[in-house]
Order: sequence, then C-alpha cells, then structure tokens
Amino acid sequence: MVAPNSPDLAPLADCKSLQNLTLPPNAKDIEFLRAFPKLQRIGFKDDPKNGYVPDKTAAEFWKGYDGEGWLRKLRASGVTIKRLMQLPDGTWEVDLPDSRISDPDDPERLADQQSRP
Repeated sequence: MVAPNSPDLAPLADCKSLQNLTLPPNAKDIEFLRAFPKLQRIGFKDDPKNGYVPDKTAAEFWKGYDGEGWLRKLRASGVTIKRLMQLPDGTWEVDLPDSRISDPDDPERLADQQSRP
C-alpha cells in the first residue's frame, strides 16, 4: 500500500488490474500508469458527488496531464505542495509552504545577482 502523502508510486507497478487511483499531491514518475489497461479513473482529488472516486476518467486525466508541463516540473522539483486545486476558471490555487520561489525575470533579483562577486 502507498502512504497517502508519499510521492513514490513504485509499489503500484505490478498492480495492472487497478481501476481507480487518487494520486497524492506530490506524486511523481507516474508515466508507468499509462500502461495500466484497466485504469478507468485517475486524479489528484476525489469527486465527492460521485462516490469519492477519482475526479477524472483516465482519458481526461492524461489529456490534462500532457498539457500541464509546468505542474510536472513543480512536482518533480521536490517542493512540498500543501494545496493544489484547479479553479473553475481554469487557473490554479497553489500553496507551497516554506518555499522560496522567485520570478527569474524580476529586476530586483537580477540586480542582486549582478551585484554579487
């Protein structure tokens, strides 16, 4: 069994008969799940209106996943994700506690880097 907050899904590699899977927020290296022939629903959150199964069909999930490269990079970075939720308008609410993230084009950051010896 995979711990609820564990990003390591390797223990599931041999569970080819898996039909539903709700992923932990920090899950990474999930590409192997594409090969699961019986996987019907997969997502990062449950759907309480549908018996708490994962909120997306496998097709919906992989289509969205393929279009969210920034999110894969964030998950792969090792940054702790406390909350990650896509809002109805398509934007995202992301809570990264204790993380220092800066805009690489921020003039203050660039000036600080240039002033260092």
